[in-house]
Amino acid sequence: MSALNRLNLRYRVDTEPLRTERRAELLALFLGIVLLLQIAWGASQLWLLSPPEPIQPSQDSLQVREALGIAALSEEQSRSMLQRPLFWPDRRPAGDSAVESSSDRAAEQEDIEGLRLVGVYGAGNSAGIIVLLNDSKLRVGVGETVAGWRVKSVEPGAAVLTSKKGKQRLLLQPASANANPPAGRRSKRGR
Repeated sequence: MSALNRLNLRYRVDTEPLRTERRAELLALFLGIVLLLQIAWGASQLWLLSPPEPIQPSQDSLQVREALGIAALSEEQSRSMLQRPLFWPDRRPAGDSAVESSSDRAAEQEDIEGLRLVGVYGAGNSAGIIVLLNDSKLRVGVGETVAGWRVKSVEPGAAVLTSKKGKQRLLLQPASANANPPAGRRSKRGR
């Protein structure tokens, strides 16, 4: 009797409990053979394939450029940098003749009776300015008046005011780092 006949007789059973058991065994045997075939095929693919060729880097990527050292700023350069804040809208190059000094701006601002522009808000008809008048901050919208001056328009960093005396452009003044807050406005944290 050959092995194939014995295998055939083993799985050709008619009685119910033994037939279900033999079919489950046959299914497990079939799945095992499929798994072994997949492993054999994968191993043959790995054995037959050659590894990829390495890509050599280009010569210019292997050359290192000299790093430029950062020199310390002189006192004059440091002072210039502090006087011209980096993100200030009116910032100009250091050698530019159109740069206004803060004293020139202060002189221009003195024409308006003690008003100092400290902020702008909004856009279009809902725009306005925040001014400092006699140590108190006031919000003034477009079309409203303050100290005899009517706010005509608001621009980023400036406002145009008109009165009987004429038209004046008020520039936004940077807040001084060591300025004291107005009286009555001190923070509660310091108490």
